[in-house]
Order: sequence, then structure tokens, then C-alpha cells
Amino acid sequence: MSKRKIIILIVAILIVAVIAGIIIYRNSTYSLEEVKKMITSGKETDNMHITIELKTGETTTAVYEQYKKDNLVYSISKDGNSKITGRTLYNKETQDFITILDDKKMITIYKEEPKENKYGPTMATDSFMTVINSHAGADYEYCGKVKVDGKECIKVSLLNKNATDRIEKDYYYINLEDNNVLKDETYIGTDKDNLEKEYESNYTYSFDTVTDEDMLHFDKADFPDYQIFEDRTIGTRHFVRIHHNR
Repeated sequence: MSKRKIIILIVAILIVAVIAGIIIYRNSTYSLEEVKKMITSGKETDNMHITIELKTGETTTAVYEQYKKDNLVYSISKDGNSKITGRTLYNKETQDFITILDDKKMITIYKEEPKENKYGPTMATDSFMTVINSHAGADYEYCGKVKVDGKECIKVSLLNKNATDRIEKDYYYINLEDNNVLKDETYIGTDKDNLEKEYESNYTYSFDTVTDEDMLHFDKADFPDYQIFEDRTIGTRHFVRIHHNR
């Protein structure tokens, strides 16, 4: 066989191998156990910013932001018009938990055990694992690979068996690069073949970008018009000391 024919044969074999690899990749499936390992190993650092946008149809109904830096976790809740409705600040070292209800002009300060999600960086991870580990469990389905905001994801669903008066099916889109959930959708109805989407949540992440300016530096003097309820005993909610900053 001539040198030229050998080169052509090698190139043809390589092309076939690449095509076969692409087909295998696109048609590979992920078991429930594999997805559980993925979703509970999402990228999480001591310095990160997560934004969660909740939507009904095309309308944004709420936005939730969380900033983590060192031992502090600062969360901001906004309505669909970007108006701040509430904030929380948690110090993991001192276990001080501060809740600020801006719309009610009320602040509560108390001690609390760690308030972070149990299984991963977002509520979506906790939701997935909680349903799977519940008594009734859920029917799992691998739905294939899709792109979300240009990122390669796998799409999986859980048919929740815990709901008694309706059928509830949740879809999760998991980023293959860092195993974080980029989107989840909830569909409900009385017929599993005719479900309607109730809402969706979209997640964005940034790492090592949070600065001191992003965090809340709490000082009671900055809230003169707020009622402040305070209890420094872990596990209680009596708020025995009340401050009126007026």
C-alpha cells in the first residue's frame, strides 16, 4: 500500500472515530445516581454571588440575590419591579442572623444554626434531593442535553409522588461544566400528559467577585425608623428585648 493511501486510511479512521464519539456523547444518558452525585457537587466557594430570577410566563415575579464572602452570607429579596422587600445577613462564625423586612420596617436579630442549603449552593439542589429522599419519592427521567445561555446542560425531570391533589413535575437544567443548576421549571395539572408550566427559576453565578462594598455592614443607627426585635439565645424566638429606633 502506498504512503498516500495509508495517510488517507488513517484520516478516514480518525474521522469515523470523531463522529462515533460525537454520537456516543450526544446519546449518552445519566442515571439518577449519577445526577445525584453531580447536583450535590456543584461549584461553591467562600466568595460567590448567586442571582435567582423567578418568572411566571414572561413576567419576572421576584429576584433573589445572595452574596457570600468569608464568614458572611448576605441575601436580598426583590419583587418583580426590583423593589427590595427584605434582606438577611448571617454570620457563620458568630451565628448571628439578622432579618430586615424593609416593607414592614422591622428588624429581627437572633442566634441561629447554619442557614445555608444542605446539599449544594442553591435551593434547586435542596429541592431535588429533598423530593428524591422523601417517603414517596419521585419518578426520574433523563431528558437529554440542551443549551442554556450557551452552556451545555443535561435536562432531567422528577415527577413528584408526594403531591396528593395534583400532579407536579419539575425539570432541572444542570451545567456540565460545574454541575450547578442553571434553570428549573415546575409544571402542574391533573393529567400528566397535559401539564402547564406554573413558574421557572433562572440561576446565574459568579465566583471571586464579591467585595466588601457588596456586603451589608449592619448598624442599628442606620435604621432610625425601624422596630428592632432582638434575642441572642440560640433556638428561641421570644425576642425579649425590643428597640424602637425613633
